[in-house]
Amino acid sequence: MTWAVSAQDYNETFPGGALPPPAPLALENQTLRQIMHVSVGGSAARVRFSNLFGTAPLSVTGAHIARAAAASAIDVSSDAALPFGGQASVTIPAGQELWSDPSPLELSGGQDVAVTLFVSGLAAVSTVHGVASQPAPLLSAALAAT
Repeated sequence: MTWAVSAQDYNETFPGGALPPPAPLALENQTLRQIMHVSVGGSAARVRFSNLFGTAPLSVTGAHIARAAAASAIDVSSDAALPFGGQASVTIPAGQELWSDPSPLELSGGQDVAVTLFVSGLAAVSTVHGVASQPAPLLSAALAAT
């Protein structure tokens, strides 16, 4: 494992009412991108996608990994698909997590990569990493170099 965050329930409230409950949030036919810092390199990468706190299936229609460029851009020449069992699309059941197939992207320790996915249909935001230090905390994922 070269990068990971803990999955958090978006709808969890803080004890004692320190913060108000979060407003409902949903995605509809949207693309998400998460920047991850690679600590250990390898000749391929797999990414774990989480719907751990979801109450409905999550449909992902296409996922990619690439070397990150400035801001939220990617190095297009490094873009590689992240299939699931050889398929571009996958539905992650509520309460489950799923690893992608290995990608051909070679990783070096110390570099940043971008994982991009398209969420098809309507999906309530439920599994997040709310204290992420990157600007896109909605994706709870893990990256493994192989």
